[in-house]
Amino acid sequence: MISIDFRDARIDGRRPTERHEVLLRIVARLVVTDDGTELFAESEFPIVELAQHLWRWLRVGAVNNSGFTYKSMESEQEDLLWFARESDGWSIGSADRKIAAGVRLEEIRTASERFVDRVSVEIPGSLGVPVRDVIVGS
Repeated sequence: MISIDFRDARIDGRRPTERHEVLLRIVARLVVTDDGTELFAESEFPIVELAQHLWRWLRVGAVNNSGFTYKSMESEQEDLLWFARESDGWSIGSADRKIAAGVRLEEIRTASERFVDRVSVEIPGSLGVPVRDVIVGS
């Protein structure tokens, strides 16, 4: 089962007060695993911004079987994380590297929902920064 997770969340710099600061200053080690095997890891990843993009994709893109691409406002690198539909299922990748293939869309949806939920619940508890309204666009 695919998992999108994070570890060691922290605030990069001063406590965020503006929306864009909440999106970009809460960073962690992003980890994508398949049945516990680490496929991809990236440090200093803006997890609230990723959660916001995944939340939007879950409401529109996933429903329409559309792919997902994530590019951070802070990074010049394109497609830091992506999901693409292929003939044998879905692939997951980062930049120009495919990290998983033949994945069921339902697995990606579930992993994405869990990631968004975990960021929404754990970040306010551990770092004292409310993030839910930023993620869902309220």
